[in-house]
Amino acid sequence: MVDQAKLETFVGQMLNDLGGAFSVPLVRIGEKFDLYGTLEREGSMNSRELAEMTGLAERYLREWLSAQAASNYLAYDPETGTFSLPPE
Repeated sequence: MVDQAKLETFVGQMLNDLGGAFSVPLVRIGEKFDLYGTLEREGSMNSRELAEMTGLAERYLREWLSAQAASNYLAYDPETGTFSLPPE
């Protein structure tokens, strides 16, 4: 018989591990292209503004920003549609 609590703990750990594994390449992209630094220096912006500042494709930056916000690496303001790097 399966212990439901242990199964839920196992699945939760597995999802955390997978989330971490998927985050590593995105963090490396942010470091390589100085995306975190740009957000830190310039403040909140949307994907179009970040694309203009970095010379990178807006569509890819939109995906990157959204993924970083979903992982809580960046903050997203739905009222302004902007992303920011929290001071922490």
